[in-house]
Amino acid sequence: MLVALPALRGIKENPVNYPCMAVSKVLHFSNPSLFPIFDTDVMWEQVMWGRRRAGNAPLHPDWTSFCRSSGFNPEEMGSRFQHDYALWASRAVQCADTDLMEWFAEWMDSRYGDDIHRLGIKSLVRTLYATAFEFIAIGVSV
Repeated sequence: MLVALPALRGIKENPVNYPCMAVSKVLHFSNPSLFPIFDTDVMWEQVMWGRRRAGNAPLHPDWTSFCRSSGFNPEEMGSRFQHDYALWASRAVQCADTDLMEWFAEWMDSRYGDDIHRLGIKSLVRTLYATAFEFIAIGVSV
């Protein structure tokens, strides 16, 4: 991932910042089990800082702890952030309750069951680990 992610910078022209949101959308739709979608406003302003950032608020303690234990810099931006974020999502799901994906599939069915059945993806839902992470991270923040 560390080799390929910098090459994806050109997906959306942004001379200043790496386009995390655009890259995450492309990666998510290529492999929704591995890559979470990163919505810049929601993830930075609500999840990473717990709520809207006020002053010099610290990053989310789970993120900081994960980065430090993995040898990553929690302040790293750009393609390196995209890499570290995908690994953080993966770790969160791996360390979760063993029934997490079953509960997630049941919740998805209760909310989006008609669409899931119409698309014939009921068995696929239990493998959408990155999607589960997205819903959990965003849900916890609001």
